[in-house]
Amino acid sequence: MKRVALFLATNLAIVLVLSVSMRLLGVEPYLNEQGLNLNGLLVFAAVMGFGAAATGIGFCFATTYALGQITRRCYAGGRQMSTAVLQDTYRNLLGPARQLQTQYLPQIEQKVGTIDATQIAAMMRGA
Repeated sequence: MKRVALFLATNLAIVLVLSVSMRLLGVEPYLNEQGLNLNGLLVFAAVMGFGAAATGIGFCFATTYALGQITRRCYAGGRQMSTAVLQDTYRNLLGPARQLQTQYLPQIEQKVGTIDATQIAAMMRGA
């Protein structure tokens, strides 16, 4: 729970610093001339920032998990590492990952199919 709170606090702090910086630098009139809304732009930045951070955390977790599995196999085998052990570990991790992909792929495709780029652009313009 603490990690989630720190994740949210860090990303919100970044958006806050971006907001204050943009207002102090006087960027808002230039954005308005181009038909953009600063608040919409900040919301877009927050959404993209949270998404990118979550993706990074996911990759970090997956890598750490895979390295932990390799380390476990190495120590269980008397600290011997071979290509066969690495290939077997990869196959053992790939099987469940493919099962999860096939299980959740329809939900992911459905969610991606509902994203409307025109709504995002309209939100940025303040419409």
